[in-house]
Amino acid sequence: MGTDRAPDWRWVEGFAERFAACELRRGEAAVVARSASSRPDVVATALMALRHLGVDVVDMVMPEVDGELLALVEHPGVLAGLVEAGFVADCTPTGLLGAPELAEIRASGTRGVTIAPEHPGPTSDLALTAEDASRVERYQAAVVAAGRLSVSSATGTELVVDLADAAVEVDLGVAATPGSWARWPGGSLAVHLDPRSADGQIVVSPGDLLADLGRLASAKVTFSIVAGRVSEVAGAGLETEMVAWLFGERGGGACIVSAVRLGCNSSAQWQRAAVPDEWGRSAAQFGVSAGVVGVEVSCRNREHSSGLVSFGLRRCSVSVDEHDLVRAGTLT
Repeated sequence: MGTDRAPDWRWVEGFAERFAACELRRGEAAVVARSASSRPDVVATALMALRHLGVDVVDMVMPEVDGELLALVEHPGVLAGLVEAGFVADCTPTGLLGAPELAEIRASGTRGVTIAPEHPGPTSDLALTAEDASRVERYQAAVVAAGRLSVSSATGTELVVDLADAAVEVDLGVAATPGSWARWPGGSLAVHLDPRSADGQIVVSPGDLLADLGRLASAKVTFSIVAGRVSEVAGAGLETEMVAWLFGERGGGACIVSAVRLGCNSSAQWQRAAVPDEWGRSAAQFGVSAGVVGVEVSCRNREHSSGLVSFGLRRCSVSVDEHDLVRAGTLT
């Protein structure tokens, strides 16, 4: 796995506790899915934790080129192995969550977790509190009953979403039922949007997260949304050029606001500096930090879906109809 160092036992215990919440059974068939660019410490921690629970686990290495897991596309045996497994610990850097084949994997009854490609230390101990889980479920009920969602900020974000055809997904970091899938650290509520349901603008301000660039923004980047589609990217500096390049390269002009995600994990910390701290905290922890609003833009070129471009926004307010969920970055 590219490392000769055993993972810290504290991380293993943390992973094992979180795997146990997924109701793994002794002797159950499980797969740790990874690619050559997966973090070795994450893979080693997942394997050791599953073996500690008595699970019959195999280590599956999947070819990856330009962020695409070619094994799923070109080798039916790999897909068959995932379909037949009872549980999958997804350690691939890009994540199986973006793979079209995931629907077939889940339909077979396979459940799994996508583990953030970050240092395993914080990931191992960021399980939700009972209060966090209760809040997420309360928010879910409010969104399902609402007709409109609004996101705003003092820096200029004004996004309005029609919820008529939206789907709400709660991620508590646990995959215990057949076909369920979670992502770690966990602790978010995602609203998956109808392709033409969003209008307004999103402003990424200094200190907000440009997930696909692996950094915090140093200058303002604004993108305008008309009938769900990103119509314009504006701002000064290299970051604006890079965001525009991502949209053009991945989407060829067809970039749709596909989801609004609300972080609800009170244990997660927003890191102020772009340089990782001693734990290597990064995008994964930002995305579930309490009060952080994530915006996902689905990009498609003429041939196929080519991924998401994601942003993490602080100090936003979020409301559904007239009910506030977040006020200036603080959960209600």
